[in-house]
Amino acid sequence: MPSDRVIVIGTSSGGVDALKILAGGLPSDFATPICVVQHIAPSAPGILHQILEGAGRLPAFKVDSGMPLRALGVYVAPPDFHLMVDKGTVRVTKGPRENRFRPAIDPLFRSAAYSYGPSACCDSASRPRTRVRTATACCSR
Repeated sequence: MPSDRVIVIGTSSGGVDALKILAGGLPSDFATPICVVQHIAPSAPGILHQILEGAGRLPAFKVDSGMPLRALGVYVAPPDFHLMVDKGTVRVTKGPRENRFRPAIDPLFRSAAYSYGPSACCDSASRPRTRVRTATACCSR
């Protein structure tokens, strides 16, 4: 079922533990999709979706372009691709690096703000914490 909300999270390689804590704390019926980008090397194996699925009760996916964005799932950018959301779908792109990274956090946050407005919530997961902001606030700095 498509969702009218989305949560977007960006992290460096050091944020895996925070993401595992988040995934482990979510119920199996958590009805808002979560999209994750991690700053990793283009040659990285791209197994974050497997790590998060093993840490929690929600299915996790390595994104292919045009995948439906549905509730009850965690969507992870593959190495060397930006992750972007459109209302109801996720896509990957080989756009230019941003702040030296691909995937980068900024394209995901911008696309969430554009597509979902204040119904998008974003944060960067570098350590466990509870502060989150709307994507509109994240992108208006």
